[in-house]
Amino acid sequence: MVRAGADIATQHAEALAERFGEPVDVLGMSSGGSLALQLAADHPEAVRRLVVAGAAYTLTPLTREVQRRYTEAVAAGRRGAHHQAPVVGRTALTRALIRPLMWLADPLMRPADPLDMLRFAQAEDSFDVRDRLAGITAPTLVVGGERDLAYSVELFRETAELLPDARLIIYPGTGHLGTFSHGRFAGDVAAFLGG
Repeated sequence: MVRAGADIATQHAEALAERFGEPVDVLGMSSGGSLALQLAADHPEAVRRLVVAGAAYTLTPLTREVQRRYTEAVAAGRRGAHHQAPVVGRTALTRALIRPLMWLADPLMRPADPLDMLRFAQAEDSFDVRDRLAGITAPTLVVGGERDLAYSVELFRETAELLPDARLIIYPGTGHLGTFSHGRFAGDVAAFLGG
């Protein structure tokens, strides 16, 4: 991530050290997975075990573009959720149906003060820790959906392969959000963290 992303990881590392005083298990989902990887790369002393769910070492070009459009709209005071339709709907018809619903739901999905969300999304725009994965010492579980449009199975696999101590789980027929609500997700994470 750009400096802002590294700063966010440092803030989390400091908060974890203050609160717990020892390495902890970290679960990052979607954009939180980007932060979790940045945290483990920059502050290995903070992370005991790492779970990266619905995330990888970088964003796809599509996700980067979708996120850029979204943040530009929100920063300008406009609705932006509908810009995320390309990573939510698999077919043109689905995207056409979802887009207006997302536009309508935008005020309900956005925090009252979106500044932190905007800064994080802008920092994630340049996120890429591929060259740093080999230095992440925490045992890691990478979980993704086979039909994830925000990332890709290839990125999930490559992330797991480049980490020195990683396990990969791909849920068949599952999209981005479905990864976190998958019937096996909680059990898989608990088994990994408890092992």
